[in-house]
Amino acid sequence: MKKVFFLSLMIFLLGCSNNINLKSDKVSVKIFDKKELIDIQNIIDFVDDIVKENTNQEEINKAYHLYFDTLKDSMFASNFIVPINRDKKLKFLESINEKTVEEFWLTDYSQNRFLILNRNGKFMEYLKNIAETDTVYYHFYDNFYAMGDITTSQLIIHFSNNNDIDFNEVKNRLLAAICLFTISEPVVKS
Repeated sequence: MKKVFFLSLMIFLLGCSNNINLKSDKVSVKIFDKKELIDIQNIIDFVDDIVKENTNQEEINKAYHLYFDTLKDSMFASNFIVPINRDKKLKFLESINEKTVEEFWLTDYSQNRFLILNRNGKFMEYLKNIAETDTVYYHFYDNFYAMGDITTSQLIIHFSNNNDIDFNEVKNRLLAAICLFTISEPVVKS
């Protein structure tokens, strides 16, 4: 009886896992190397924890929808939320491979220390590959490439207004994580 209970508990706990299987996404496996995939998993896990903590929601898809709804509401109320403060963000990014960080962002280590999308990095290559079969991602890729940076307000509105988005899909979860990482504190004049 104990074995059946233990086995049932393990199956339940594994089913509740929020870990996303990056290897199930053929595009990420094609674009990123093994070390980068581990770092990307760490980025997603880090953001997952922030999203779940701020929504008190363990189910990851619901948590992301609630969080982006909150971000949108605060954005339109001119009460901007910075999901990851500068020091916590930089400390985390220092814990992963610098090469991986550079595949996503250029870093400005001036007093303001903010992240700018690296238009020549593998993340843009990833988006370009996804955009070949997904018209929404085609528009994101086109906008990001043309503007030279990620438009977080566009992503916040997109993610908050569409309950059909499944944050259990790698492409949505990764883009959401990159969006939340890219939001920075207001620039401080020197």
